[in-house]
Amino acid sequence: MDAEIRVVGEAGGAELAELGRWLAAQRGLVGKVFQIQGEPGEQELSGGAVELLSVALGSGGVVSVLSSALSAWLGSRQQTIKITVDGTSAEFPAGTEPEVVARYLRAVKGEDSRA
Repeated sequence: MDAEIRVVGEAGGAELAELGRWLAAQRGLVGKVFQIQGEPGEQELSGGAVELLSVALGSGGVVSVLSSALSAWLGSRQQTIKITVDGTSAEFPAGTEPEVVARYLRAVKGEDSRA
């Protein structure tokens, strides 16, 4: 099961690419974070801008690591992120506590009945 992460707002593409690099370097997320690029524009030779991040939510504490990492990132920015898992989406503004993100991710994974 994967979580799709987007940054909401005008600076979304650049912020999303930065978030992707930052998450990919976190212990526990190495090899689990993938940047998905949009279709290239007419004047572009390679892939377009980063459209979303895909994070593999397997076992082994990934939800906890991802929740803490996202909350730390949100604490240093004034952005809102949107997370989608299996068609269920939620938005988390700057300052969101790690447990709020973790509760959402566990609920959509079917690990927790409290959303």
